[in-house]
Amino acid sequence: MEYKYTDLDFKLAERYVHAVLSMDVLYRKAQSGGDASLAKEGLVPVNLTDFKHNQLESYDEARAELKDVYNQYATAKMNDMRKNYMLEQVQSVINLGDWVFNKREFTYREIVAGTLFINQNTVTEHQLDRERKRLFSLLSDRGYKGDLMQKFDQWKNDNLVKPADLQKTLDEMSKETQRLALKLGFDEVHDVDVKCVVEHDRPYSGYCDYPGRTIYINGDMEYTYPILKHLMCHEVHPGHITHMHVRRLGYEKGLIPADAILVITNTASSGVFEGLADNGQLFTGWDKEADDEIGRVYSNLTAMTGIKMAHMMHEENVEPDVVKKYFRETLGKNEAAGDSKVRFLTFPLRKPFIYSYWRGNEAVRQIYLNLEKHEQWEFLRFAYHNMHSVNSVSQFLSWGM
Repeated sequence: MEYKYTDLDFKLAERYVHAVLSMDVLYRKAQSGGDASLAKEGLVPVNLTDFKHNQLESYDEARAELKDVYNQYATAKMNDMRKNYMLEQVQSVINLGDWVFNKREFTYREIVAGTLFINQNTVTEHQLDRERKRLFSLLSDRGYKGDLMQKFDQWKNDNLVKPADLQKTLDEMSKETQRLALKLGFDEVHDVDVKCVVEHDRPYSGYCDYPGRTIYINGDMEYTYPILKHLMCHEVHPGHITHMHVRRLGYEKGLIPADAILVITNTASSGVFEGLADNGQLFTGWDKEADDEIGRVYSNLTAMTGIKMAHMMHEENVEPDVVKKYFRETLGKNEAAGDSKVRFLTFPLRKPFIYSYWRGNEAVRQIYLNLEKHEQWEFLRFAYHNMHSVNSVSQFLSWGM
């Protein structure tokens, strides 16, 4: 499949980047506290290059520039899938700016839909029950006894990575994910070695520092070996590190417009960014053991429950302590995991972002599993080498055949 760009597209994308980086500078200047580990991200956690932008003086100026970029994309003759994506992406940045700078009042559902361009509905109890029954059945097949949490606790104890072994296990997994990504076909990462650092008291389980080629893992949490495999494929290869490296090389070679160099919190691109990472284990085939399937379903439940928790807090006004208790009791999480999750959900800029994980996961996985074997690599190149929203990447199933 050939995914074409026009000269106008390259020019408009540069104008978009100037405006977004200006917004990032303005946002950082206005910050006054909050969770330090998340506040340092700004609106643009990652700029993949040393792109030097022309600073705009105000959000109103940046907004006007983005509106003009949007209008030009709307009338341009170009790749229709690319146009669909950029119209969503530019509008999502405008909505993000209106929320952050202009303090425009959105309901929680509106801000999820307006920034991420994904399904804003909470996960239902019916969906969670189906996944719990799936997990119960898998654990029963492995011979575990009792109710769901009793079965899971037994499985967790059998597969737990001891804190003393965590660093060694992470280092080994980082190397293995690189080997698997190379085998898959991502030759670009042959020299992209990634360091793993265990931290404490963090509002996340794992965090990817692409410029520093480092993954930070929250050592306060409990990890089973299968779930740690999933996390490392998400953060390292063929997840975030691979995805960002491929995008950076594509931009530097002049193959893709400048919008690919930015990772922005809460925009239409967020769902595919997380969805590709969340399915890294599937792409590499490092998921063939029965315990891997248990880990996958439990990870699904965790991501789905994250949406449920966010909706409880920000739409239903449930107290954080009640939400934290719900997280611990329904998923068997320890105290540190509950504290970490609620810290993430209460940081203002991350409130909508939690939806990206599950919504992105289900969108990407559904496409990938509906493809013939010979089509799967074509899809991965399509998804990794070009910027997408959940809506535009889904068009591969009809547009790419």
